[in-house]
Amino acid sequence: MKFKLMKALMATTLLVSSLTGIGAVSAATETNTDQAQIRIHKRIFPAGETSTLTQNTGEIMNFGGKALNGAGFSIYDVTDEYYHKLGDKHSETEINTVISEIQDESISAAPDYATKIGNEITTAGEGVADFAKLPIHKGGQYAAYLVLETTTPVTPTITKKAVPMVVVMPVYKPGTTTINSQIHLYPKNETDEDQKVLTNQANFTEVDFNGTKYPNVSSGALLNYALTVNIPVNIAEANVQSFVIQDAPSNGLVLADLAAVKVGDLVQGTDYTIAATNNGFEITLKTDATNVKQLAGQKLLVTYPMQLTASVDPDQVIQNKATISVNNQPGTDLIVKTVTGGKKFKKIDAQTDKGLAGAQFVVKKGDQFAMFKQGQADTYLFDKWVSDEAQATKISSGNNGQLSVVGLANGNHSLIEVKAPNGYLLNENNRPTKDFTVVAGQYGTETISFENIRKGGFLPQTGSIGIYAFVVVGLMLMGGAYFWNRKVKR
Repeated sequence: MKFKLMKALMATTLLVSSLTGIGAVSAATETNTDQAQIRIHKRIFPAGETSTLTQNTGEIMNFGGKALNGAGFSIYDVTDEYYHKLGDKHSETEINTVISEIQDESISAAPDYATKIGNEITTAGEGVADFAKLPIHKGGQYAAYLVLETTTPVTPTITKKAVPMVVVMPVYKPGTTTINSQIHLYPKNETDEDQKVLTNQANFTEVDFNGTKYPNVSSGALLNYALTVNIPVNIAEANVQSFVIQDAPSNGLVLADLAAVKVGDLVQGTDYTIAATNNGFEITLKTDATNVKQLAGQKLLVTYPMQLTASVDPDQVIQNKATISVNNQPGTDLIVKTVTGGKKFKKIDAQTDKGLAGAQFVVKKGDQFAMFKQGQADTYLFDKWVSDEAQATKISSGNNGQLSVVGLANGNHSLIEVKAPNGYLLNENNRPTKDFTVVAGQYGTETISFENIRKGGFLPQTGSIGIYAFVVVGLMLMGGAYFWNRKVKR
C-alpha cells in the first residue's frame, strides 16, 4: 500500500508495551499513578531527511530537524478497536500488524471508532504540545491511543506530514519495568524548496559582471524559465484558503506570450486562473478542484518564455522573480539573474561637435548584419543576425545626434555609416566605420562619437582625386594664358 511505503519513509516508530503488559492490568508493573502525559516535540526536516529510521523511546531525545510551531495535534481513544483487532493474538508481529491496520485506517482522518479526547493542541515554543492526564487503563485493560496531526501549518510548505502514531499503554522506561508517565514523541514533517531555473541557460555564455558570473543574454533569444512549485500536503484542508504563483520581472524583461505559460497538466479555468500582471503573470490555483487536491505533497512544474524589451538597462542585472503565496503570505523570492549589453553613439559635425540627426547606420559582427526593433528615444533593440546587408536595419541618429543599441551579447562589432545627414558628405567607396566592443555593465561608461564633414567650402586632401582635378584645371588656364599672350605680341 502507498501509505505503508510512506510509513517506511517517514520512520516514526511506534511505542508499544512489552508483551507481558498487554491485556489485564498486572500488579507487578503497576505504579502509583494511573495517568500519563504525552508531550509532542514537532520537528521539521528538509526533503529526504526523514527516511532514516529513528526509534522513539518515550524519553527526551536529540531527534534532529528543527522545531515546528503551528501544527495541531489531536489524541483519540482507540482501545476497544485495538483489542477487537488483536483478539487472542499476542506475538510482537501480530501486535505490530494490528497497529499498522489502525494507522492505515487513520491516514486521511480519524476513523469512526476513534473517540477524540479533549481539544486539538497547537505546537508552540519549541514545537511542543502537551496532552496531560491520559488514563493508562480503560475498563480493566491498558488504554490505546491514536495521535494524529490534524492541522498542518500553512508555512513553511509541508510536503509530508507526520504519520499516525499509536501508543499502547503502559510505556516503560527503556530497559526497566517502570512505567513511563512522561512520554515524549517526535513526529516529523518534511518541507521542500521551490526552484526556478533558466532552462536554456546552456545557450548563453557566462560573463563577469561586477565580480559575479551571469548568463549573457541577447534580446534576439527567448529566455525559457521553469518554476518547480511544491504543493502543500494540506492543500485541500480548510486552513489553505488561497495559493498564488506570481512572476514579476525587473524593468526590461516581459512575458513573451501569456498563452505559452504551461501549468503542469492542470486545466485553465477548471483548475486555475491566470492573468498578465506587471510584465509577468499571476496564477491562482483553485484549491477545491479535484486535480489540484490530487497534487497534495507533489510538485507542479510551471514553464514560460520571456524576452528583453528596449527599456532594458545594460548597466543593471536583469532579475526575474517568482513568489509563491499561501493565504497571502509570501514565501521566499525565487530569482534568476541575467545580463545583457549595449552601446551609445553620437553623430557630430567634425568642426563644431554639434549633434547631427538623420545619419543612418548598420551594425555588423563578423560577416553578419543586425536587425533591430525600434525602441524609445532613439534606442534600438537587437532582434537577430542576417547575412544580407540589404535586410539589415538602418538605425538613425536622433535630433541631438544620439542613438543607442541594446540587447547585444558581449563581443566585437562595427557601426557602418550608410547615409550621411543632409548637407554632409559620405564616401560611398570607403564608408566611415567605427569598431566597438560590447561589455555587459559598461553601457553608460562611454559614448562613441562619429564625425561628418559638411559639403562645400573644403579643400581636397593631398593625394585624392580632387587634387588632380585642380592641377589639370590650373595647367589648362596657364596654357591658355601663354598662347593668348603670344598671339597678342604678334
